[in-house]
Amino acid sequence: GAHRLRISRQGYGPPLLLLGGLGNGLGVWDNLVRELPDLDTIAVDAPGTGSSSTPVLPLSMAELADLYASLVRSLQLDQVSVLGLSFGGAVAQQLAYQSPGMVRRLVLCGTGPGLGGAPGSTAALQELASPARYYSASQSRRVTPLIYGGRFAREPENFSRELQNRLASPPSVYGYYCQLAALVGWSSLPWLGSI
Repeated sequence: GAHRLRISRQGYGPPLLLLGGLGNGLGVWDNLVRELPDLDTIAVDAPGTGSSSTPVLPLSMAELADLYASLVRSLQLDQVSVLGLSFGGAVAQQLAYQSPGMVRRLVLCGTGPGLGGAPGSTAALQELASPARYYSASQSRRVTPLIYGGRFAREPENFSRELQNRLASPPSVYGYYCQLAALVGWSSLPWLGSI
């Protein structure tokens, strides 16, 4: 359609579509992709991130799911497994709901059902409201343990490679807010059990 998506396709085997979190470029998957040479991994710069085009108007979750279904078809694939991280997990849920025959398996990481789900911490949500962590190394180091926790909080030295990827390929500010807009009012709760 009217959108240009940058992808990185590596490996051989069953296809795995990788959908990243708010503002994540496809580099967020580099470490994982290296561990999966027996899969045909398809990492994507989401609309408004990295080298993908930024939509003129924000896309809804349904429109994002349609866009990724179109991508899968353009790669001449009938079925893919999908791994969605955070915001990408929400999009992955929508894709599985709208195109159930296309999604072979679904893996959801650090995500939720949108409205009606348990909210995150207020401090983390405040930081997620801004893409500043993609433009400032000091801001990113400050908020990363708060937003992501886990290994990034326990072993901040492991964040340096991710930080380089993040600063090298930030989302456009408008693109980031387009992703946030897709979440407004979205919920998978009414149909989550069906996927």
